Amino acid sequence: GIPFPNRFFDVTLCNFVLMFIEDSKREYVLDELMRTTNRFLIIETNPKKYEVKKKTFHKEYNFKEIVKYIEKSSDFELLQVREYYEKITARRK
Repeated sequence: GIPFPNRFFDVTLCNFVLMFIEDSKREYVLDELMRTTNRFLIIETNPKKYEVKKKTFHKEYNFKEIVKYIEKSSDFELLQVREYYEKITARRK
């Protein structure tokens, strides 16, 4: 996991990382991001509008599934979801 205690960061920023995480581990990474966030969580992925080169470590992902996963959390509320830019801003309740 992330080597920080629960609710350690007031703002947790995860830019252009989740699309490199294996599908089977993505929820674990999201859980760790939420666990270490005290106030705001900002996630941004790589919008599908940009061509991804075949020789990268980019994994297939579904942005809407990431949104749904955070939305299911009883500890967080979504403040802004920008699907076109694939950006999420969430706040701990």
